[in-house]
Amino acid sequence: MKNTNQSFPNDPGQPNDTNTYNKTNNSTAKTLVAIAAGAAAGAVTAMLLTPKNGLETRKVISDSAARLKDGVTDSIKQGIDKLGDKLGQAISGADRIKDEALANMKTSAKTPDAKANNA
Repeated sequence: MKNTNQSFPNDPGQPNDTNTYNKTNNSTAKTLVAIAAGAAAGAVTAMLLTPKNGLETRKVISDSAARLKDGVTDSIKQGIDKLGDKLGQAISGADRIKDEALANMKTSAKTPDAKANNA
């Protein structure tokens, strides 16, 4: 007899770690965008309100742009690292599901069907 109480990865009645990951991932992306936008707005406001000559203002802009570039680069590297980790987890999970499916198929092939016994 088949086990009909199996849980499948996309079963709506079961908790889904992928949905949790997607919500967390979206939240992280929104936070990073908000931080970058806030930093840019703060830098522009500071430059406009500070009485400096052109050379000093260009230096401030250059330094701010360099810091922003470094921050974005670091965020991208962290995102790539997290993506690599999640990809590895997904591959491991797919391999596990494949192995379970193959084991179930082998077990089913060895077990005679109930209809065949009644014939």
